[in-house]
Amino acid sequence: MLWLIPLPAYIITRLIFFSLHKELRDCDEFLERWQKGEPLIAVLWHNRALLCAPFYLWIGGGRVVLLASQSFEGFLASRIFWFFGAEVAWGSSTRGGEEGMKEMIEFGRKGYHLAITPDGPQGPVYQVKPGAIRIARATGFPVYPVAYYADRVTRLNSWDKFIIPHPFSRFLFMAGKPVTVPEDADDGMIEQKRMELEDELNRISRFTERYFSDEDKTLS
Repeated sequence: MLWLIPLPAYIITRLIFFSLHKELRDCDEFLERWQKGEPLIAVLWHNRALLCAPFYLWIGGGRVVLLASQSFEGFLASRIFWFFGAEVAWGSSTRGGEEGMKEMIEFGRKGYHLAITPDGPQGPVYQVKPGAIRIARATGFPVYPVAYYADRVTRLNSWDKFIIPHPFSRFLFMAGKPVTVPEDADDGMIEQKRMELEDELNRISRFTERYFSDEDKTLS
């Protein structure tokens, strides 16, 4: 499966992404920094990971490394990401966490953008683990929460209700307010920033999910 699935998955994922009618919201600052190659940390929920690699490829402007778990799912995802030109650092909250953080920091020092799903690989869903905040403290990079949704999706019966946008659907990508972490942040500050990131990531995720409904699009 590790040899047979990645290429077809890459092709299907890319076709889905390029068929979408894309909208961007509150992305100017995020895109400007990304396209200038000024390293940042992008975080999104695990259930929105499917289209992160083609999106980063589409917006251009720099090398990216993704944090993947040392599991079958992580190895499979890494092979798919490889087709998109992304690097992979190995580690998660459940296996190889410290090694993964060190590897991400090293990639960051080489000028890579860093991408993390902070509730992966096993949840709890929509709860940020502190790894992204600790990497931000070590690198000085701002942490940008990002989210997407589409007007037509399938949600799998997985722990995170993984989201698969339908081809040719309307697609919204949104960036939230960046979180910055001082290099001398103590454990209390780490927790404060972790909660700040979690709140903002949940806010923009709710917004994108409700955007295509009949509800008020001025929701905050």
